[in-house]
Amino acid sequence: MKAGKTNAYQCIIHQFIKDFEGFLEQYASHYPLFGRVWYHAIPFLSNDIVDKYAKEFIDGIKENGSIVNPYPNLPKWDSILTLDGLMILKKHKRI
Repeated sequence: MKAGKTNAYQCIIHQFIKDFEGFLEQYASHYPLFGRVWYHAIPFLSNDIVDKYAKEFIDGIKENGSIVNPYPNLPKWDSILTLDGLMILKKHKRI
């Protein structure tokens, strides 16, 4: 692969990560980084970003042991969303 193409791809990836960090901020109450779809991005993000959202997830755990469900019309998902997030936190050594 030519150096010019490599630099272009690196610029695209850098812009995607920058945009993704904005997405994480906008939807922080939905804990996207610790759900079934977006956790694949964790290795590409800085530790500071991952730690910030890990702390928000952990701080969002209610006294009953589940997270604040961002989808109030789906109350039965409380435990599933919480378990998914905790497994992802453990997998990425955040707990």
